[in-house]
Amino acid sequence: MKTEKPKKLIRWCILGAVGCGFMAAGDWLLGCIPLQQTDTGLFNRAYYLSGSYGPWKPVLTVGLGAVGGFLYYFVVKALNADIDTKYRKTKIIQ
Repeated sequence: MKTEKPKKLIRWCILGAVGCGFMAAGDWLLGCIPLQQTDTGLFNRAYYLSGSYGPWKPVLTVGLGAVGGFLYYFVVKALNADIDTKYRKTKIIQ
């Protein structure tokens, strides 16, 4: 690692891994939606919007995704900090 602060970089990576876990939990909750007679595919179902899924589950799913996305930002920040200064264009794009 080419940064002066490896402890901060490791902390960012751990936060990103936790965020990845939150996003995975939210995706898993979406996969737990029970099948209905009218289902034609995973992305065509709107069971969780019909009201019979329980109002707390969509909120939990979106909340896990939001927290996970926020924490995953730290991985991007750690990767950006680890790019050498001679690759300035790559760092700007990332």
